[in-house]
Amino acid sequence: MYDVLDICNFIVTYCNDRNYSITNLRLQKILYFMQLYFLDLKGEPCFEDSLEAWDLGPVVPVAYFAYRNNGANEILSNPNESKKSASSIALNDQEIIKMVLDKVSRYSTWQLVDITHHQMPWKKNYLPYARNEIPLADLKNFVERVRDAQK
Repeated sequence: MYDVLDICNFIVTYCNDRNYSITNLRLQKILYFMQLYFLDLKGEPCFEDSLEAWDLGPVVPVAYFAYRNNGANEILSNPNESKKSASSIALNDQEIIKMVLDKVSRYSTWQLVDITHHQMPWKKNYLPYARNEIPLADLKNFVERVRDAQK
């Protein structure tokens, strides 16, 4: 598992290098999908920080607050870069991250919000104006259900 700010740094750098849109809202949805993909492909989470069910979908609070000064604007740099570089992320995990980023780049931020709003982990834990944790168990159960449905 990685520090979520290391993952954010990698995401922002990769998105900027590829000219993919990256705002704080989008970053939060990407972190949610990243967690799901790591659970599916590796059987373990990408990062240990909790996701919460906010009004506009899943959010990792520590990442949200690290980038909130950008408001709704594109994130063009990493003002809160962690001490570790991308080299702290194993190469096979970097490939998973890149694959997820390439997949989500096809969708607008609002499409990603809409997708998360229709998925069990957010729907089960969301209450208006609350910031309820989305338990890791809910993410794992969701991944297992999707995997079973694809068989």
